[in-house]
Amino acid sequence: MLPFLIPVAFYVAANIYALVKGTTFSSSSVNEGVLLALLVLSVTAFLVLLSVGIGLIGRALSPKRDR
Repeated sequence: MLPFLIPVAFYVAANIYALVKGTTFSSSSVNEGVLLALLVLSVTAFLVLLSVGIGLIGRALSPKRDR
């Protein structure tokens, strides 16, 4: 399920860009650099959120030390 979240996140980000810009994907007025930046940012954000989640879960599951 997790590999499908990256394209979904990019699709949502691209649709928000299209709504704000007022264009469609087939329009020639879409800036390719912005779409590439959205792709990079969505993948990076996914990886950061995944690593933070794994860190929090790992910290909660680690056994407590007795003194």
